[in-house]
Amino acid sequence: MRNQKMDSIKTPDLKNLSEKQHENISSYDRYSRAEDPRGRTKVSFDTATHMKEIDSILAQKHQKKDEVQQMLEEFQSKRRNMKAPGVLDQGVKIKGTYVARRRIISSIITTIVLLVAVTLFMPPVYKANDTESNCRSEDIFADGGVNGYKIKILKDKSVYNLDGLDSEKSSSYRICTVAFEANNLSPFAAYMDNYQVIGGGEYKDHIIYCAAADDESKEIPPFGRKTVKVEILVNRTGLTDAQFDRAVTSLTIATRGLKRRETKSGGLPCIPAFMGVSDVISFDPGN
Repeated sequence: MRNQKMDSIKTPDLKNLSEKQHENISSYDRYSRAEDPRGRTKVSFDTATHMKEIDSILAQKHQKKDEVQQMLEEFQSKRRNMKAPGVLDQGVKIKGTYVARRRIISSIITTIVLLVAVTLFMPPVYKANDTESNCRSEDIFADGGVNGYKIKILKDKSVYNLDGLDSEKSSSYRICTVAFEANNLSPFAAYMDNYQVIGGGEYKDHIIYCAAADDESKEIPPFGRKTVKVEILVNRTGLTDAQFDRAVTSLTIATRGLKRRETKSGGLPCIPAFMGVSDVISFDPGN
């Protein structure tokens, strides 16, 4: 085998290339192949990440870190502001259940307010008394005739129907006294200006006035029970005995100007009391 020397290797003459040499040089693309002829991988930046993308990723991470830090600071701030429950919020065990002192105190205050309201504004409770109720006839026109009597009752009675005085005969009228048991559940006395008819019943055209029978019937002592009497003037003309009875027992009566007061010089306005004339009471007009 013949030895070859280094000086026997010659570079091709680029000006006088053979057809094969020219073809080999033309087909070799050193910029597109992944490896050079010696098998080493060429460096390519085609798939490298751009610097702008790297900056964007870093910015997003920094932003998330700031958000987390802000949330942590807000949580710690709220935690610092949280106070231990006060005395009113502490629970009291009632029948196996813990109830906040605040709720207990609120319930007590509400109960006290209701009791005060009932004490000041609740009217007496009335119940019909059939044993002391009656009906009578008297000469109502004796002192001044029909006109004089009209003027008199307009001054001190609760006139319901003045037109009911259409007869000039006293025998046409009856004064019915209705008794009630009044219970005053308040520590303050109850006082009313008078009584009045608010529901005329089945024969309202025959009812003329309603009033306290006397001054004793206008005042009820504190925590007291008292029998009071109310007068009702009825025109019996055209009514049978049964109709006359229903004319009275179908009425609804109420207090007028009811007040809670300790002295007669003043008082606190109160809810009016309402009472129905019970049908267990019988009113006979007589002859």
